[in-house]
Amino acid sequence: MSLEAGSGEGRPVYRASSTPQPLYPVKAHASGIEGQVKARFDISETGDVNNVVSLSARPANVSEGEVCRALNNWRYESGHAGKGIIVSIGFHHQEMDN
Repeated sequence: MSLEAGSGEGRPVYRASSTPQPLYPVKAHASGIEGQVKARFDISETGDVNNVVSLSARPANVSEGEVCRALNNWRYESGHAGKGIIVSIGFHHQEMDN
């Protein structure tokens, strides 16, 4: 997973200092369910993440809550506030098999 968000044509790059990963939902892992969640959030001047919103998820209602909980604990370098940062986080079965 990328530790930067917002890179792109004319958009600033926000560098993460801490990105605790979401836990793979136990039932999803046990069933071999993989998925992806797209979420949006804001970064404060102090580097805190707030206003986290799940935009979409495949499959729905499996890992959105865990992703939002993890994103609320992410931290970015201070001094670079941003709004509407979008990230996509994937859950892949092999990540838990190691």
